[in-house]
Amino acid sequence: MISFICNRSKEDNEKVVESIKSLQKKHPFEGFFVFDFPLTNAETLKKIKASELIVILGGDGTVLSSLFYLGYQIPPIIPVNIGNLGFVTIALEEFQSFFVEYLLKKEEVVKIDERYLIEADLYGDRYYALNDFVLQKNDRKRMLVIECSFNGSQVIKKRVDGLIISTPTGSTAYNLSAGGPIMNPSGIPAMIFNPICPHSLTMKPIIMTKSDELLVKTYHVRPVENDKSFLVIDGVHDVEIGAGESVCFRVSKEKVIFYKPKTDSYYNTLNRKMNWAL
Repeated sequence: MISFICNRSKEDNEKVVESIKSLQKKHPFEGFFVFDFPLTNAETLKKIKASELIVILGGDGTVLSSLFYLGYQIPPIIPVNIGNLGFVTIALEEFQSFFVEYLLKKEEVVKIDERYLIEADLYGDRYYALNDFVLQKNDRKRMLVIECSFNGSQVIKKRVDGLIISTPTGSTAYNLSAGGPIMNPSGIPAMIFNPICPHSLTMKPIIMTKSDELLVKTYHVRPVENDKSFLVIDGVHDVEIGAGESVCFRVSKEKVIFYKPKTDSYYNTLNRKMNWAL
């Protein structure tokens, strides 16, 4: 069974779905289901997780939101860009020919692109992110204080506007806008520590390895009653954090598998999306 998650708010998505239906007539494959985004029904989520393959038609945001609700122990995904920038997704023009090849030859034509997640422990719960976690202040008028311990040693105590903990996949998202480095995300277990507008000229992003653990405690400058901050997960969900509470971040053992064409190149994607060509 192949599940298609379709964000119908995207232009041309209806045409894509119709073309897939016509493909099914030419190259019959068993179990073809189209599910509308967003995914809210428990039975729908169960059916999708039981698929051989998931095709997500939308943009990077559609992919991140779908993964948040599906969880991360899921079948391989073909992410298709019918959005704007689309660093995670493949181009719509590539998809149809690639999908036909996949139907005929399966994994022979596939480049397996493994993307490591990062995890955050808070209040006894564990959260996962494919792109990033962002610690944000509740009060826009005041700065946030972060106390950061790396592998048990307190290294940083500074005022910031916020903090991004990014995966290599998310390195071209909020992290990049905040002056962080770009990392090739394929099979790289790492995370990026990137303070947002720190009150320091020397505080810069840090690339951390899979064996590192980061403990972050947050509170506001001049705390007030009901002081709090928020942990934002992949821009999809947020969790309230009380003043002085700690969040523990690390690279997760969990990963998501994307199926891409064998011709896919991350550096060519950077070239196209960043307009680096002359």
